[in-house]
Amino acid sequence: MEPYLVAHSPTLDCVIKQSKSQPATSGFTYKAPSKQPQLSEKKILCLRYASEGLDAKAIANKTRLTHGTVEQYLAAIRQSLGAFNIAHAIFIACKEGLI
Repeated sequence: MEPYLVAHSPTLDCVIKQSKSQPATSGFTYKAPSKQPQLSEKKILCLRYASEGLDAKAIANKTRLTHGTVEQYLAAIRQSLGAFNIAHAIFIACKEGLI
């Protein structure tokens, strides 16, 4: 018997046949950067602290940067890595060997 993926919606319940050659996906495709992004040492440090669970205010206190600068760094990091949010940026940075 072939595996099936069941999708539920408020208006429609449907069964989608899942083939072995094309497994079901969430619809999200990750596009890796064409080349490894260049991040400054301060940005990498901010990203490391974020990966430890620190918020922007705590990162600012540890790095002696202003809160606004840390927010700008984190936004620039997300943009450079093509990430949707900081968690995604941390994932990409780990995968690329940046942190």
